[in-house]
Amino acid sequence: MGVALENVETHPELVFSIIDAMRNADDSHDPRKRHSEAQSKSKEALEELRASVAGDETASGTLEIATTSSSIFIPAREQTKSEYCQNRP
Repeated sequence: MGVALENVETHPELVFSIIDAMRNADDSHDPRKRHSEAQSKSKEALEELRASVAGDETASGTLEIATTSSSIFIPAREQTKSEYCQNRP
């Protein structure tokens, strides 16, 4: 038997708890700021990876293919999960 998790369908009061938590969060939890910081870290990591495979044509090509692929498929996967959750009966 699976574990029953609380969610907003079974416990609608959770919505208010979440809103209160967001209201009381300090500015370090601002989603725009956190997204910007994550983008910067990602860019730095990619630059470091590119530097580590510089001169190796096969590794460089593989890294670029993986980078392009992940930039397409990860957002598509997240969108699919979101749509699935919204359209569940």
